[in-house]
Amino acid sequence: MKSKEGFVKSFDGERIFYSVKGEGLPMVCCNGVGVSRFFWKYITEYFTKWGASVITWDYRGHGKSPIPKDLSNFSMETNAKDIKAILDELGIEKAILIGHSMGVQVILEFWHLFPERTLGLIPILGTYEHPANTFFDWKGSLYVFKAAKYLVERNPEIPTRVWRWIMSKKFSYHFARLFIIHPTLCSYEDMKPYFEHLVSLDLRVFFKMADAMQRHSARSYLRKINCPVLIIAGEKDVFTPLWLSLKMHKLIPNSEILILRQGSHAGLVEQPDLINYRIEKFIIEHFPEYIKRERRTEEKEVSN
Repeated sequence: MKSKEGFVKSFDGERIFYSVKGEGLPMVCCNGVGVSRFFWKYITEYFTKWGASVITWDYRGHGKSPIPKDLSNFSMETNAKDIKAILDELGIEKAILIGHSMGVQVILEFWHLFPERTLGLIPILGTYEHPANTFFDWKGSLYVFKAAKYLVERNPEIPTRVWRWIMSKKFSYHFARLFIIHPTLCSYEDMKPYFEHLVSLDLRVFFKMADAMQRHSARSYLRKINCPVLIIAGEKDVFTPLWLSLKMHKLIPNSEILILRQGSHAGLVEQPDLINYRIEKFIIEHFPEYIKRERRTEEKEVSN
């Protein structure tokens, strides 16, 4: 199995970190805001053995990608162009784009800008526009977001100290178990890298990216998407309520949907087997030419 990692210079000269594992069908995984590459571990493990090339990467100022010189250049369009830079660096013409949370908006924008380089889309537990409007299915969430953003922009030092103290304590995980993630399916070991990353993240970067996410909307072109699409939604997702995923499913022609029963916003690590099997089915049905010959032979023998 091949593996490679490094930095690529994007369209504006900023350095973006990426990692590639496996050989075969290119699959690009796009994180949520404030998140690095750790939530893709189960997809990476499964599909590199299956016969795919899984590409994970870090947004600007996240994970191993350095904080950009220009903090005003955060947008879903910029993120999509960063993906293109990675694909160009690796000599990949087309790929399946998988997005989690904010990554859903990123992959939708990638299709919008580069439809000819998109094999298929797999939006997971994310919306297509203005996510702060629907957090916790509560209208007040937008005002909480605006207030937090104002505090960080006015004086980032104090909010950063408070943020890092909270995220460094294990009670953050127990709080999440009560209100956000599944209380038994989501382990501390799977969530620990998330909290550790939030501790190290520059809050200015977090809110710049979150603000870009909030401004973005893909609504105007959802009906024009003409590649295969598999939407994965969570029945108990408080960040992206189920009705939003169902609405996106209705707006994108011929899209398919998987609803994770009792699934939260952390469904990627709560129900990884179900997600992997459904993605595998999606690939077999829509992209048989990318399946390795020996795997096609095995599947034919089983069917006979």
